[in-house]
Amino acid sequence: MPGYNVASGAILEAVIGMQKDGQAILNVSHWKLGGVPAPQNGVLLMNSFNTLFNVAGSYLSDLANVLPAETQLVYVSYQWIFPTRYTYRTYTPVVVAGGVAQPSLPANVCLGVERNNDFAGKHNRGQFHIGPVPTTFVNNSSTTAAATAAYAPFLASCCAQLTSLVEFWDPILFNKADPAASKVTDHAVLRTTSRVLHRRTVGVGI
Repeated sequence: MPGYNVASGAILEAVIGMQKDGQAILNVSHWKLGGVPAPQNGVLLMNSFNTLFNVAGSYLSDLANVLPAETQLVYVSYQWIFPTRYTYRTYTPVVVAGGVAQPSLPANVCLGVERNNDFAGKHNRGQFHIGPVPTTFVNNSSTTAAATAAYAPFLASCCAQLTSLVEFWDPILFNKADPAASKVTDHAVLRTTSRVLHRRTVGVGI
């Protein structure tokens, strides 16, 4: 087993790589490790995280269930990025296609998921731009009841702690300027209007 150890407080970056009509699309989330009494093998901890994140009824599958069926989930990768950056490892998604049996709007149309906590300041809020978007999820640029219902499990997953027998993983709003100060995501809401992305941000999930 590759040899490096990580301890509680380390931050893992999770990237879900998707594709629609040749357009690469990413969803990037960050998770803080806790509950580890002593440093443990970083690869084994990645494997443990994968069994919680990349399974039915968890973050990845809940994301897939708001995407049109023509969306392909190509890979999921994890990388320790704090306090030490190590190489990423790639895994096969448990779900390989979107779960909504509807055609999609153009690839540059997305829905916003706003994430925050109870603290003030720019480092305590963030947003996912989720696409592609099923046609039934938007009407005259406003989100529909179908979108609200479909997104409910994913919004819960954005704030849910993932727990193993020993360690746990908190979803965080990553503070690039001071990673150790990154705080837990407490709230996630679906924005009420859709957004059209500019070319430089299409598919990158920000």
